[in-house]
Amino acid sequence: MLKRREISLNLEDFIDYWCTTYENLLSLKDDKRFTFVAYDQVTADPIAATANIFSFIGSERKEGVESYSKPNTGEWAWGKGDGSDLIKGESVKSLNRDFSDHQAEVDQLVANQRVSSLMRKYNELLN
Repeated sequence: MLKRREISLNLEDFIDYWCTTYENLLSLKDDKRFTFVAYDQVTADPIAATANIFSFIGSERKEGVESYSKPNTGEWAWGKGDGSDLIKGESVKSLNRDFSDHQAEVDQLVANQRVSSLMRKYNELLN
């Protein structure tokens, strides 16, 4: 069984890590080997979103899906899902997460100029 590793970062280090990750993602925006898919797009219209993904990868499958099957063994395997309750349901689910316990950190994150600029650029890329 996989164990969750606790990582201790201060907010400044977390912001730097987050920004570096998104800068790296944005550097791929013109690379035709990659496509970007917003999880919100998948949860809002899974059939259209998965049809676009199938088209991008050159799949023979033309229609999208709103559910998926377990791996052939029915067991979790590396690269086949995260084993969480969200994935075990075999359908796309919205992530309604409550961050109210961390509102001060969220406010600091969103107020950071580098973060807000990257969020804007990433959202433009997805739309």
